[in-house]
Amino acid sequence: MAAAQSKLYKGFFVISGTHGVGKSTTLELVAYQLNGSGHSVRSFHHRFKGQNNKVSIPKKSLKPSPYFGIRRAWRCLPKDVRLTIVALLDAYNYAKKIARKIKSIHESGNLALADRYVYDQLIDLSLRKHPFRNILAFGLASRIMTRPTLTIVLTDQPERIHSRNPELTISQNAKYQDTLIQLLGSRKIPYQEVSVFDRTPKEVANEVSHIIINHILCHSVTE
Repeated sequence: MAAAQSKLYKGFFVISGTHGVGKSTTLELVAYQLNGSGHSVRSFHHRFKGQNNKVSIPKKSLKPSPYFGIRRAWRCLPKDVRLTIVALLDAYNYAKKIARKIKSIHESGNLALADRYVYDQLIDLSLRKHPFRNILAFGLASRIMTRPTLTIVLTDQPERIHSRNPELTISQNAKYQDTLIQLLGSRKIPYQEVSVFDRTPKEVANEVSHIIINHILCHSVTE
């Protein structure tokens, strides 16, 4: 019964949160639990890799070619314009890659479960003080990308998160959590907070799995 319902319901679930809150561990346990309970799930880790703000044009030969004119025109553009174009292309490629991944998972009859999403990426860029053009590009991408069925936001005390992973400062962890919840709320993205404070990874995963299964059961009936 559970397998039939999840096959009919093409859900896209995201586990979000700041660095060190336990997303990857939770995702692995949740995917295992959901598959074990009859729901066919495929998980993936979303990770954006920058292009170093360079656009390369193939140099097949020294003879005149269409690329020669393009290279000349590209070099004539102001640097800020070039960097903005590259940022937009990076965000576009990121959005396309994620869209293809979700589509592939759904076409194979599975539910999609992601470790972070574009909203996390947007906050990360802001906290790390990336150029405004990069933040703008991902802000635009976040408006057009597939909306998650439900986002699970893992939270904990910023000090505890920092002790596990010092990648961000205590104040940055606090801001990450607050900003993520505010962003999801302003975009009307369905979300639910799950605290990991003083809990084992298995306890957290049990709650997340329970939330997702209930969501599937409720919406597969109404649809």
